[in-house]
Amino acid sequence: VRARLIKIESLISESTDREWSSEDSRKARVARYEEVKKNQGKVGIITPFPTLNNSFQFRPGNFYIIVARQGIGKTWLLCSLAHHAWRVEQKNVVFDSREMPSEEIETRLDAIKYGVSSDKVSRGDLDTQEEVRWKSAMLAEESNKATFALIDETGGVSSDAAKLDKFEAESIWIDGAYMIPDERDSRKEYERITNICRDFKRLAKRTKVVIVITLQFNREATNTEGHAGNIALGDVAKEADGILGLFRSEDQKYNNRATLKVLKNRHTQECEPLELEWDLDRGIIKEVDQPVDFGEGLREKRSKPTTDAWSSWNHNEGVKF
Repeated sequence: VRARLIKIESLISESTDREWSSEDSRKARVARYEEVKKNQGKVGIITPFPTLNNSFQFRPGNFYIIVARQGIGKTWLLCSLAHHAWRVEQKNVVFDSREMPSEEIETRLDAIKYGVSSDKVSRGDLDTQEEVRWKSAMLAEESNKATFALIDETGGVSSDAAKLDKFEAESIWIDGAYMIPDERDSRKEYERITNICRDFKRLAKRTKVVIVITLQFNREATNTEGHAGNIALGDVAKEADGILGLFRSEDQKYNNRATLKVLKNRHTQECEPLELEWDLDRGIIKEVDQPVDFGEGLREKRSKPTTDAWSSWNHNEGVKF
């Protein structure tokens, strides 16, 4: 049934036709430029990382991949990016957890938002001060007008498309996309993941939403080196508009650091690797020596690093710890 639905969808999908040379089209392009100029270079969903946002943003209608070796922390990074999108954009977000239960994603989001240890929350082992602080912050907080929906989906790409429609979301973040079944029923694994990524690309383009998934590197990549061609299971790099690679050396694990590299960017110039502060016990994932980018005066803020990154970050959205 799903395979038939995919074929039907491809037959009835609407295309967007534009006359580039028309007066209306020219006026629209000028208006689009003025809007980007007014927003100081903001063309999509920004990340928490100021330097990255200069050249890499999650643009509507585009498909992105986050890739890392197993156990490096790509789920944490995806949670951080999705939470940041929800907070900054104030628009509905869907997070599809294919690898772990939603309860585990919730504890990671609590760590990112409230600065508590996700492991201690999972074990019910917060000390008295941390527990009071966490509960007080959650109960005192005003609700975000936008929805952050956590789903445990087991269907294919069309199921995620249905959830996007249900929640009227403008972005979907999918952890462990290699667990998604291929609705074309391909028996070969490399064809399956290629079909899935191709369907996500088409879905993003048709609906004008942002789609971000996580995949794993194959064995040719290491914890410190890897490129887009090292993505496991299939040649999917060509389907993505952008690819971010997450790396952590043994030394970085001891120093609460990680490295983020842009492995593909269809739109603009390359970006130098970013060193991230990676302190998961306090829920901190941010660029070293830079404040978290909330999109206010982007160009000015990006050129002014801070030496006191922790104090400059409104970590829990207004609740002072």
